[in-house]
Amino acid sequence: MSSAIEAGLAAACACGSCGCYGHSSGSAAAALGSGTTDGRQALSGSETSGDGNLDTVVIGTSSKWGIGMMGVGTTVTYSFMDSLPSYHGVDSSFMAFNSAMEAAARSALDVWAAVANISFVEVSDAGAGGQIRFGANSQSGSSGYAYYPSTSEIGGDVMIATNYSYNLAPEVGNYGYLTMLHEIGHAIGLKHPGNYSAGTEGPFLPGSIDNTDTTVMSYYDGSATYASGLGWLDVMAVRYLYGTDTVGSIGNVTWGADTAEIFTGDSGINYFLGAGGSDLFQLGAGDDGVMAGNGEDTLSGGAGNDLLYGNIGTDLMLGGDGNDTMYGGQNGGATQTYGSGTTLAYREGSDTISGGAGVDMIYGNHGGDLLVAGSESDKIYGGQDSDTISGGAGGDALYGNLGNDVLTGGDGYDYFYFTSNGGSDTITDFTYFTDYLAVQANINGTGIATDADVIDRASQVGSDVVIDLGAGNSVTLSNYSTASLNVFDIYVF
Repeated sequence: MSSAIEAGLAAACACGSCGCYGHSSGSAAAALGSGTTDGRQALSGSETSGDGNLDTVVIGTSSKWGIGMMGVGTTVTYSFMDSLPSYHGVDSSFMAFNSAMEAAARSALDVWAAVANISFVEVSDAGAGGQIRFGANSQSGSSGYAYYPSTSEIGGDVMIATNYSYNLAPEVGNYGYLTMLHEIGHAIGLKHPGNYSAGTEGPFLPGSIDNTDTTVMSYYDGSATYASGLGWLDVMAVRYLYGTDTVGSIGNVTWGADTAEIFTGDSGINYFLGAGGSDLFQLGAGDDGVMAGNGEDTLSGGAGNDLLYGNIGTDLMLGGDGNDTMYGGQNGGATQTYGSGTTLAYREGSDTISGGAGVDMIYGNHGGDLLVAGSESDKIYGGQDSDTISGGAGGDALYGNLGNDVLTGGDGYDYFYFTSNGGSDTITDFTYFTDYLAVQANINGTGIATDADVIDRASQVGSDVVIDLGAGNSVTLSNYSTASLNVFDIYVF
């Protein structure tokens, strides 16, 4: 996103703007926390999806329209304000929507309705008006704001800024239309996926995918300057809230049902969402994205710089050509990834991740993982449990992180990094004048400040060298001797 546009969207949803109002003090927040419903039929509670990606855009209080639970469809009424409702207070800048703004709102509602079991019915604004009410006013530095669904009168209201000409003439492909999609997202229960100093609660998306290709709730542009349709995470989120039992597509996003299916990409940019079946995703030459479902899936990236999520189930992930980003599964199965570019494995479960060719970046996270780099200079990060990490060929950087890890550098000049509370790790192939120990200064309160301080904490235990890193943490160099330790192999950072 250009700096000008980035500033525009950041302002559009900053702090008290957008869905963040649902967490402010006052009647809307009280209704969200009450767990009750009235004639407006809004649901709130403490439920979260449990999916780390989905929870970046679904409100933690599970706010949605309708009195059914998550995944149950509903019909939502909407109206265009003739005058500013009294519960908004006094605002002399209020303006009713013009015909272009009304047409854009109807179109944007249709986009959301096309991907899930939520339908929208226009009603008169007389009396209480619709559950979602649209109006406009002058705003300081914002393009619009909206309120989360709630039983409060203000719940679901969308206010668009009159300060900007694009908002007065919104059409598919311009910033005004993107603003409409974004604010309606808040009005049906979605939040920001990033920490934009807007008062939004986490979790948040990784910066690499925090853009409008992923979700229109993002502040940052994707492949298009102004997104004109939903991202794959938007589809996933609205289906979670309101359900769907059909296979369908909108734009370049295709989603499946709870059966085994085959998804095939072409030369363009494709996004695929799996469901409950064991699916096969065969991507093409574009920069594609896959969010697999709950089955035992096979994800083949093909050419292009692809984004692959294994999700729940024991999945096989093949990155193919290009610089790929891969996230492993959420269960205790074995997830394998093979790619020729950047590779990441993430989420829970004891996964097996293989980087393949290319300069890879591999993250293990939860579970006792087997992480294997490829032939280039890779970075490998263990997770929160006891991992087995192998660098392969090339000069690699290995980070055990938490747990009692087994580290093997392989060929090349390898760096083994150690920080506080890293557990008792073992290096199987530390090589004199080839590999390096990188130790955090004052690790675990030891006072370590120099290379010599590290050597002073080493002792010979049988055929191994054990270096005490304080507070019960250590690193063991297998089949090594203290006589071989020297300051040229140690780096304190």
